[in-house]
Amino acid sequence: MQIILDHSSNHESNEYLRALWAKLRTEYGKCAWQFTPYKDGQSKTVHFGFMDIGLDSTVEVSINYEKKGVIKSINLDSSLPREQLELLKQLCSGLNQASNKECFIISTVLESPLPAFAPVVGNGFRIFHRDSGESILQIQVLAFDHHDAAHIAACKMQHVCDLLAVFTNSFVKLTKIMWSRSFSEVSQNVEFTGDLGWVDDHPVENELTTLASYQKSAIGLLLQDKVKSEFINGAAHFNNAAFLLKDYALTNGALTDTATVLYVSALESCAMTKDVVKESCSSCGQVKYSIRRRVLDLVSEFFPKHLVRFIDGYYASRSKFLHEGIMCSKNNYFGTSIPQLSVNSDSGCQVATSVLPINLRDYVSYIFRGTVMSESEVAFDSQQTSMSSITKF
Repeated sequence: MQIILDHSSNHESNEYLRALWAKLRTEYGKCAWQFTPYKDGQSKTVHFGFMDIGLDSTVEVSINYEKKGVIKSINLDSSLPREQLELLKQLCSGLNQASNKECFIISTVLESPLPAFAPVVGNGFRIFHRDSGESILQIQVLAFDHHDAAHIAACKMQHVCDLLAVFTNSFVKLTKIMWSRSFSEVSQNVEFTGDLGWVDDHPVENELTTLASYQKSAIGLLLQDKVKSEFINGAAHFNNAAFLLKDYALTNGALTDTATVLYVSALESCAMTKDVVKESCSSCGQVKYSIRRRVLDLVSEFFPKHLVRFIDGYYASRSKFLHEGIMCSKNNYFGTSIPQLSVNSDSGCQVATSVLPINLRDYVSYIFRGTVMSESEVAFDSQQTSMSSITKF
């Protein structure tokens, strides 16, 4: 059974699908999936899989498109009786997604090795801590039901956690998801009052992890989809790198190379938010301004030459790891050092374990915070009021 929809945009199609699944949950009590997505480019069809709405048979659901990501028609194939398929057709055809959204407050408990977060009341979000010491993040979303709300909010909350990671120089992860109709009452709105130019530290005041005013504003802009995707992606790499090394030990340093790749990749993403003039070589056609050059130029905005060289060394190590599989150490330290020579290492010695790249973490975090503060137009998609300048080395 085919239902013609003729949508005009990807946004319209995804809004329709979210509304449809919510309507099915309301009408039938469930909308579960054997989700087996694939696309047939020749027939311009995207198959979702098999939908279970509690009837005697599942329904195979697919869509046809003329433009990628935009629904032309939706197809329902099933052995259900025709009258039941007709009811489904009426539901699909008569759906008015624009008027069915409701406001939901989605909450999560934050995982972080730092002290609990100080209370923050921002535009569309709250951060606070309970007496138990748990830090809570709440955001407001418009959605078609609470399942849809949790799905939409989880993505936004992960992005908030990624910003919190670079703001606090540590990993921050969301855990369980809860929903309600209203924000929790937060009586205070505490802001960081210390030196904003800190590097190898964490913003802890009065035994609470505390956000600066510009960081609160940045989270509000993120929830309005006004932060550049490259910046968010870079912050996510930083967050994942820090999380990867949360259980680091000398005898468990094998993940250090992977974390280093993520830290350097975070800088690449951050550097990609900047506009540069690209020139191609007249003889070979290659772009002269390399990604590595972008990264080093970004680093040089905040650090002196010797630290630019320090980070460039990590960039070189990352390239060797990714392209040649060369690791920084043999990962064979279990309590006793056995000095030996190496013809390839920078030190001339075999390295038994990878050193925790804590300075690299500190510098990457500092650059992200500095990018937000000193050049807000780089991090954000629209022009914003200038934020305070960060102290540079």
